[in-house]
Amino acid sequence: MTVRILLSVALGVLFAAPEAAMAGKFTKQAIDMQNVPVPIRRELAPQKNTQPGLTIEEFLGQKQARIHDINKRQIVHLKNIIQLASPDDAQLPDYYFRLGELFAENYRYWDHLARSLDEPIFRAEHATTSAAEVRRGTQ
Repeated sequence: MTVRILLSVALGVLFAAPEAAMAGKFTKQAIDMQNVPVPIRRELAPQKNTQPGLTIEEFLGQKQARIHDINKRQIVHLKNIIQLASPDDAQLPDYYFRLGELFAENYRYWDHLARSLDEPIFRAEHATTSAAEVRRGTQ
């Protein structure tokens, strides 16, 4: 029975101690926020143009040109490897296949470049045609 009493007294002291210790800690006075002046916010300066220097079309054009240059160098190296390979080399068909793939990629590059000029050519042709029609109609 005495053990229970001692245990309950010890727990009571532990639970009561933080409240007693906290009572003296927070003695700072509260400030009335109604009378505190609020600083005036200044307008932020307008930001300069933060757009990137390259458009997406320019970026892709540069990357495609870089890939095309690498492709041309690979074609040269593969042609040299094919010339150095013996006719009974087991990898010779693979070299020809890779060379064919590089030529196909080269074709796709030039075809895409040519097709990208179709719209400007079409617009230029119709602009001169419509300008000539306007001149004929006004005379």
